[in-house]
Amino acid sequence: MTSLLTTSWVSLRLLEPVGFSNNAIEVDSIGFETVVPERIWNISRSKLSDANSSIQIGLRVTNNTSISQRFCSYTTLIPALVGADSLIVGQNLGGGSHGWVAPRESDFYLVMPGESVTFFVSAYIEKQTDGLLNLIIHGTGYGYWSLNGLKLGVYQLRLAYRSLIHPFDIGLFEDLWKGMVHTPFVKFCLIQP
Repeated sequence: MTSLLTTSWVSLRLLEPVGFSNNAIEVDSIGFETVVPERIWNISRSKLSDANSSIQIGLRVTNNTSISQRFCSYTTLIPALVGADSLIVGQNLGGGSHGWVAPRESDFYLVMPGESVTFFVSAYIEKQTDGLLNLIIHGTGYGYWSLNGLKLGVYQLRLAYRSLIHPFDIGLFEDLWKGMVHTPFVKFCLIQP
């Protein structure tokens, strides 16, 4: 008598970049796209401490469903950076002394079918005392991400969108999209003119 080996079913979703953009991924008919308008970042040693020389990094969310969906811009973006050596760059999460602050109603965006919303974060490069560089990405809340130990060269950046699932948020909006998505990596280059 032979016994059959059985396994339990696992629900899988295969995700692939969509359309003509390798910066986007679609989950449940919602498109998530990393937006980095400038792919070559000129790093002038004299302007490193100038926070006004910001870099645009963002996430575009496109609603391809037939119903409206709501997305939160408050503390929902998590960056990840990979260097030319294919190693993940060290990152630290910093914050202010404000403690945890709940999002306001204005932090939630209703996206109608076929429409998009883009969340941009403020980012800039700063010089460390050892001569290496940090990419500072301010979150959409009170915190920031510090991606440490950068040199001139090619990097890949992606963003994770994590919808807030906090006890204070439950019931705030019934049409709030819930989940976590990692966008594909987007290449950019740090150069010194």
